[in-house]
Amino acid sequence: MLSYLLRRLFYLIPVLLGISLVTFALIKLAPGDPAEVLLRASGTEPTREAVAALRRELGLDKPSHLQYWRWLRRVLRGDLGVSYRTGQPVREELMDRLPATCELAGAAVVFMLLLAVPVGVGAALYRRGWPDHLGRMLALLGAAMPSFWLGLLLIYLFSVHWELLPVMGRGGPEHLLLPSITLGLGMAAAYARILRFSLVVRPQPLYYPVLGQRCKQSTGRP
Repeated sequence: MLSYLLRRLFYLIPVLLGISLVTFALIKLAPGDPAEVLLRASGTEPTREAVAALRRELGLDKPSHLQYWRWLRRVLRGDLGVSYRTGQPVREELMDRLPATCELAGAAVVFMLLLAVPVGVGAALYRRGWPDHLGRMLALLGAAMPSFWLGLLLIYLFSVHWELLPVMGRGGPEHLLLPSITLGLGMAAAYARILRFSLVVRPQPLYYPVLGQRCKQSTGRP
């Protein structure tokens, strides 16, 4: 078990490096100069001298590979840098938003369990019956529905059209309802299908001795 976990952690290293490279390349390919955008956002006229000075200050005048290597060395030391938008350390920005992220993730997991367990168990108990067909149809629909489209649909129905739930913000349970449904529906669809399959498929106890005897007769080895 320990070797398996270590192997998975080792495989995670090139995945993270690949994600960072792709993200860095996409930022470089995005239109506009970050220094000019920052100057405009701060209310400063983006003159040529001001843009050049800010690029030198941020290290944007260096070649792309040197910029990436500089960022990677700082990340390995635990330094995530400073936000271009707010000027605050990125670590502090992440820690400020971590409680809300954990709260939303927990609410999504709770919604996923409340939906996936009854659907998966009901589909397994009434195999080939209408609960099974209905559960598989709902699971397929939930897996095929894009989360961004579902989120916009829920906002339009419950926030804009019916005015029942808030569109954004953080507060009581009403603020968590729509985002938890949006995030948890796709996970519920996948776990409901896995739960149904694990409950329906049962090994036959007498099959394996017979299979072993057949293998012994055909190969001459136990």
